[in-house]
Amino acid sequence: MSIETTDRGATRTHKIMPVQRTTDSGGWWGGLGPRGQKAFKAAFAGYTLDAFDLIILTLSLAAIGSTFGVGKGATGALATVTLSASAVGGILGGVLSDRIGRARTLMLTVGVYSVFTFLSGLASSYDMLLVFRVFQGIGFGGEWAVGAILVAELIKPEARAQIFRSNLVKTTVFASILATGIQGGYYAMFTWIPTYLKEERSLSVVGTSGYLTVVIIGAFLGYLSAGFVHDRLGRRKTFTLYAALAGVSLVAYFLVPTGSNTTLLIIGFPLGFFASGCFSSFGSYLAELYPTRARGTGAGFCYNVGRALGALFPGIIGFLAAAIGLGGAVAFGVFGYVLAIVALRFLPETHGKELVPVE
Repeated sequence: MSIETTDRGATRTHKIMPVQRTTDSGGWWGGLGPRGQKAFKAAFAGYTLDAFDLIILTLSLAAIGSTFGVGKGATGALATVTLSASAVGGILGGVLSDRIGRARTLMLTVGVYSVFTFLSGLASSYDMLLVFRVFQGIGFGGEWAVGAILVAELIKPEARAQIFRSNLVKTTVFASILATGIQGGYYAMFTWIPTYLKEERSLSVVGTSGYLTVVIIGAFLGYLSAGFVHDRLGRRKTFTLYAALAGVSLVAYFLVPTGSNTTLLIIGFPLGFFASGCFSSFGSYLAELYPTRARGTGAGFCYNVGRALGALFPGIIGFLAAAIGLGGAVAFGVFGYVLAIVALRFLPETHGKELVPVE
């Protein structure tokens, strides 16, 4: 419907059309606005460094074991300690972001993360490396929690509370279990795949690169595309779908018969795609579960309790590998995806919920 008006002293007419409420003519990126775009760039850069560090660590586990004369249990423990420390950092980062602000906390955590990542490369002993990884983990754990909250608030809006009150304690418990399952399955896979390819598939470091590239490309595309699936199916259905398919892919990957390396290469894509796709919109979902005043604390707590418990998976696998082989041990990661699917049955659907950003 339109209303026509005529200019006095003129012959032309104007059509006054009803206002169409759109997110932004520039799509999702334009809809972020200047502040949101800066937050997105900062968080994206931080997450890129996180992913790079994790890949470098997993590629280096065998070399670390040889250099410092330690076995799979110790190298697995290195990953576990790092991730456990990141859980502490995430909780602290979430609390701090509610106290001093998102941007200041993000800058602080990125600074800590960067310094100790650099120092890790200079470690001259296993013990020194372990200490550096603890502080590096604290920094990158805080960076993830704050970055996710900051971006989520600037894309959408929200509400308020405390995370262990009677109306939120159920959410806190099951969101933590969800985070444990998804991260446990992911860390089980990505920590040990390079070692598995080298030791049980007899591939050199150069030979493993093609297999890892397929997994990484799948992971990148899965992370990017899953957000669109969340918008179509909602949070709970998408997390359930991706967790189930990640578990199936994980089992299939380690059941590929020796010599069937082409099949291994092909399965690597859905393995990376669904395992990383589980993380897409994770920050948004945790933010949507909590009201404004407790959002940083709640999301930071749940994600990083999950990270601390999920961090046990690489260490457990390192010790299990001696008894049942690395391939069978990594399949333990499927347990994480089962946990995630169960937890989702007790969590609400939040798709479309608006969040109010903290100034």
